[in-house]
Amino acid sequence: MGCRRHRRRGFGFGLGKRISEVTDRPSIVIERWAAAVIDAASKALRCSGDCAEEAEIPTGRRRRMGPMERLMARCALGVLREEPAAEIILCSRYGNVEALASLLGSIAAKEPLSPMTFSLSVHNAAAGLVEQIRGDRTGHTALAAGRDTLTAGLIEAYARLATAPDRPVALVFGDWPLPEIYAPFKELECGGTAMAWLMRPRTPRLVDYPSLRPIPVPADADPIEGAKVLARTLIAVLESKANLVFRGTRGPAWRLTIG
Repeated sequence: MGCRRHRRRGFGFGLGKRISEVTDRPSIVIERWAAAVIDAASKALRCSGDCAEEAEIPTGRRRRMGPMERLMARCALGVLREEPAAEIILCSRYGNVEALASLLGSIAAKEPLSPMTFSLSVHNAAAGLVEQIRGDRTGHTALAAGRDTLTAGLIEAYARLATAPDRPVALVFGDWPLPEIYAPFKELECGGTAMAWLMRPRTPRLVDYPSLRPIPVPADADPIEGAKVLARTLIAVLESKANLVFRGTRGPAWRLTIG
């Protein structure tokens, strides 16, 4: 999953046990959230929450971004507007596969590789660009875990807040439809999706914000298959101000409570 080892300190998360074995884990809050989704049929873009405008991305940086990176940057910059420093946990199952496919095509054709395309093919490209725009050197982690990419990111963010509760975490997710050359590998396609959450440990000051905590997996809880499907489900829950218990195919279940 790409997680580092963490010491057990902070506000009582009990990281020495499996996260799914503890029933009294404290909550973390989603202080701000942003989402940008593209309809698979109409290609129309819909933004919600604290999503930044594209014009807020400096022109020079925007030219270096692909469409997925722009959506992820808009979500991340929106939730981080008032935050001078925050660690970014970037989650993407595939990253910029269009850039990677372009590079592979150039290699097959024995053509020179584009340095800009190569920079976009790196899995943490969006996180690095956001940090450059913000001038924030706090650091970031990029991870991919197949269908469980988003829930893996939640576990990573939860662990970071356990070990450093005074430092907020921005969980940033993004995925884009696979190029046609990879059509045999497509699963549960639903169009381009980006989302960002600014997260902190829950305190009396933050009781009115959406909260999230891991819980033992209920016997009747079916996993939500696919990171993009889960992301769109969570976006819909935040937009409708509903509550949700959800899980991926591995790891704990999560209880999302709005307000």
